[in-house]
Amino acid sequence: VLAEYSPDTGNFTQIARQLLKEVSKRPGADRRSYAAQQCIFHYIADEQGLIVLCMADADAGSRIPFAYLQDIQVIPTTLLSQTIAYS
Repeated sequence: VLAEYSPDTGNFTQIARQLLKEVSKRPGADRRSYAAQQCIFHYIADEQGLIVLCMADADAGSRIPFAYLQDIQVIPTTLLSQTIAYS
């Protein structure tokens, strides 16, 4: 887990970690949402095993959370390619 934060109280961290364990067992790329309590966990997993996950209110729908995940999904790949280029 690279970063985790929630301004809300609850067992969101435990739910997220359990979800990450389950997602990591599935091979290949995947994109799904799971409802838990009053929020929805959205994730994208790529072929290399990178999993990005966010939690959003149910009112947020799925378009904005998945757009956010797609934006942050490229950050590790970009940083790695820059590191290799400068090595």
